[in-house]
Amino acid sequence: EFLMFLAGHLEARLYPKGKKMCDLNRDSGSKSLQMVMTGSVTVRGVQGKELPSLGVGGVFGRMTALGVRPRPHGAISFMAEEHCCVEVLHQDVVVRALEIYQDQRSKILMLEQDKSRGSSVDFVEIVANSRIFSNMSHEFVRELSLSAVDRIFMPGDAIMHQGAVEFSMFIMISGTADVYVSDAKNEDPALAKERLTKPVKGMSRVSHLSAGAICGELAMLGITPTRSATILAATLCILWEVTQDKAMAILDRYPQERELFGAVIIRNLDSSVPARLLQLPLFKSFDRKFRMLLTLYCERHAFFPDQHIIREGEVGDKCWIFNLGPAVLQKRGYAVKTFSPGSQFGCDHMLGINRTYCGSVLAMSVCHMLAVSRSSYLLALEQYPSQKANQQLLRQQRQEAKDLRQAIQRITIRKGIWQRYQGEVAPSNKSNNVFFLSEHDLLQRFVKAWHETAKGLHMGRLERLRRRQEVEDMIENWRLKNEANFKKAAHKRREKEILHKNVTERGPLEYLDPKPPSVPSLPRLPKKQTQELVSILKAWPSPRPSPHYNLKVWSVMGQELTQPVGDGGSRLLPMLEGVKRRGPPLKAGQTDAESSESASEGDGAEGTVSPSHLARESRENKAKRLNQLMAAAEASRASFLG
Repeated sequence: EFLMFLAGHLEARLYPKGKKMCDLNRDSGSKSLQMVMTGSVTVRGVQGKELPSLGVGGVFGRMTALGVRPRPHGAISFMAEEHCCVEVLHQDVVVRALEIYQDQRSKILMLEQDKSRGSSVDFVEIVANSRIFSNMSHEFVRELSLSAVDRIFMPGDAIMHQGAVEFSMFIMISGTADVYVSDAKNEDPALAKERLTKPVKGMSRVSHLSAGAICGELAMLGITPTRSATILAATLCILWEVTQDKAMAILDRYPQERELFGAVIIRNLDSSVPARLLQLPLFKSFDRKFRMLLTLYCERHAFFPDQHIIREGEVGDKCWIFNLGPAVLQKRGYAVKTFSPGSQFGCDHMLGINRTYCGSVLAMSVCHMLAVSRSSYLLALEQYPSQKANQQLLRQQRQEAKDLRQAIQRITIRKGIWQRYQGEVAPSNKSNNVFFLSEHDLLQRFVKAWHETAKGLHMGRLERLRRRQEVEDMIENWRLKNEANFKKAAHKRREKEILHKNVTERGPLEYLDPKPPSVPSLPRLPKKQTQELVSILKAWPSPRPSPHYNLKVWSVMGQELTQPVGDGGSRLLPMLEGVKRRGPPLKAGQTDAESSESASEGDGAEGTVSPSHLARESRENKAKRLNQLMAAAEASRASFLG
């Protein structure tokens, strides 16, 4: 995709014969690569030395910022030997592609840093091993990388402008940059903007940034509202841009790294400490040398939003001076006073008037604080005695501390009464006000909220499982239905093929294969139920044997036929009487024997016996035997019923 993007942004150019195509000594010639599509190009090197010409497919030019060396080696200028068509790949197109396809940046860095093509570059490792981030955890650096926005700057591009209102921090991943500061303090903004194109004129270079350096951290932390310098990229620079809200959220989860950033703030703002103490109204009656000595002895601290500077009831002997950032004084959770840069709190503790702080001080944003302890104050007073100023400050602070404590008590009581009054006037809101709830009620409310949250998560999990099961069932039903449709379609297609073959071809007919009979399978019963069923069937009472169990018609007939005929004759023969036989009907009172005798006499009277006559006699004998069997069966049935 990276190469497809580059191929889609190539520029086609046509050069007539004898036209100069490129000069690598100029800036325009060092920011593109060109490929010859048709024609040939004459190449000249140093001092006009002629080099081998380039044909179709030849590449010439260079990209200085990306580390692409001149091609071919030693070439300076290129001229069209005949009419030529070339395709140009600009440096800006490659930079745009690197912003879109971030996984290709390591290869560009390998070109710039002359690394082998098989190595890989890990930006997190580069930052973690730098001087500033070496003491920070890899997890913190990796989380910064995930929340940062990648920026690429070409040589000469401005990373930030002096005086611009921005609230983000840059971390240098690769490349180098120069830091410039304007010499004129009160200059025209139009001239300052014009000077950005040529920063060397009217601006002085004060620093140089390399991989792992950070810039703009004061603006990101809210220390300064504007950029204090202009930074220009010296080479191809890849930076991480971290905004203020994301950086503060990450620093809240990493206290150790927050302390390291606090040290960076203290180091950068150290130059503002002397001016703050020299201009502080609290020490205006003291000697200048006394105030300069306090500048050396005072402690520097940095606090982040919602961090406690002083806690209520804490014992201390320091005077806290707000150099940068606002803070709020609280008493029992009520905001009493807001401090701005240039204010102080706790001077009575430094003078030994009080020992316990009357309230808590919380930072509203990033604050740079100066702390003057009692020992430092006494040491400076010993070096540069000022007894008159000391006594005057002591009287003033004793009265101000008394007034402040009374004001804090008065404001706290007033706000507490007002809040209780609001709860009494609106009883419906009293149950929702945490100031009117006991510890038991708070715990009960917390447990109830936790239970509702856990219940909601559990119900959500069950709902997701139910939906997933429904989707799986729908997919399974669709699969079974699809298989059935495929089988039905295959059966119809086979039926159509056999029908067409039987109609159009000669030979035996073909039939569809009969479907195998489906044997209904009995439901499987659990082992315990099966054992109970077997025991019940064993204990089930069996019927009494019937005396007629062996009474079968064919058994009786077979037994009767196998027994010899006695004097009384067979019991089954009377059952065969009256059975109609083939031939002439019997006369009244005439038996079968008489009928056969009369028939034989008639035949004998006619003369010789014919074959047809013998066949007819055999049939008559069979019919006679069958009549006897039927008569015997009827007699046996009549005797059984009688």
